[in-house]
Amino acid sequence: MTCGLTRVRCVTGVESSQSALALAQHNAERNGVAGRCEWVRADVADFMRASAPQAWDIVVLDPPKLAPSRKVRGAARRQAAPRGA
Repeated sequence: MTCGLTRVRCVTGVESSQSALALAQHNAERNGVAGRCEWVRADVADFMRASAPQAWDIVVLDPPKLAPSRKVRGAARRQAAPRGA
């Protein structure tokens, strides 16, 4: 969203969650930048592979949280541990 508030001509937002896309669109509209934003529902890696050889000036990535709550913290630690450790 910050990119849309600057002199950037176009922002492409890629998100796998429909609710997150709806919120992004709503925020873009509230901030008066919706006309410069394009929203795509997709896995970002798939989107970028399918879009090659297109280039972007900047890519901002906000990966999903590995442990969004305390309840799953132990499982997240095990999942993130290096193999063989």
